[in-house]
Amino acid sequence: MVYVHGLGGSHADWSDLAPILRPLVGGLAVDLPGFGGTPTDRRATGVAGNADALTRFLQNIVGEPSILIGTSMGALIAASTAAQAPDMVIGLALVSPPLPASAPWRTHTDVRRAAFAGAVPGIGEYLLRRRRAKLSARQRVMQMLQRSCADPTRINPTTLAALISAEEKMSLRPAADYLRAARSIALAVACKRAYWARMRTLAMPVLLVHGIHDQLVPIADARSAARRLPTWRYEELDCRHIAHLELPNKLAEILTVWTTAVTNPGSDLYRDHQAG
Repeated sequence: MVYVHGLGGSHADWSDLAPILRPLVGGLAVDLPGFGGTPTDRRATGVAGNADALTRFLQNIVGEPSILIGTSMGALIAASTAAQAPDMVIGLALVSPPLPASAPWRTHTDVRRAAFAGAVPGIGEYLLRRRRAKLSARQRVMQMLQRSCADPTRINPTTLAALISAEEKMSLRPAADYLRAARSIALAVACKRAYWARMRTLAMPVLLVHGIHDQLVPIADARSAARRLPTWRYEELDCRHIAHLELPNKLAEILTVWTTAVTNPGSDLYRDHQAG
């Protein structure tokens, strides 16, 4: 299993979930170009560029078909990778992926405001630099958790320390790298026809998991996606945007059942998945 983090994240995002799943399936957690410990080195940091990088990682490092699990932007990158290199992906788990809005008014006001500001060249860079100068890495992480968790106290203290350390490193990177990635997400979900066309090409088993209290990607959008793509397995959890951090044990239960089905195509569980 290959774990793909979201916008501004790193391999540390999977510190709780991956150990739970390790007895079932081995895993590798990547740091995408421009994030975590991987420098940009003139590479694109958007969805398409990182999908290319992930494809090369699968082909040259992993070397065999794998299950991809991605969260938020990482889910979109994982889906793009699966679409362009289906021979390298046997299953795809999407946790709170960015989705085209089924009703724009459902998106949280703060999210719309931040997306608008970040989309304007120059203004987004200025605001991000100012935020990094004004707030400590710990303060920025705590703000993120308040927005992305139904209950931030659920976060493992050791994982929290790792997230703060990763954010400290992220603040040393150019603001433009982060914003190019963010803008690529907005562009991907804005092009609804192309988005859904790509998702319909995915022939491998797909699991979609979404938090019912998600303020970044409303649950109505996930339910709309599940109706649009009925061959996908769809599950909901009592959390917001980052189930892998907020409810790792609950998410692991879902992934254990699904992964067992995907890796045993002759089983009744696999046939139930295909029907479900």
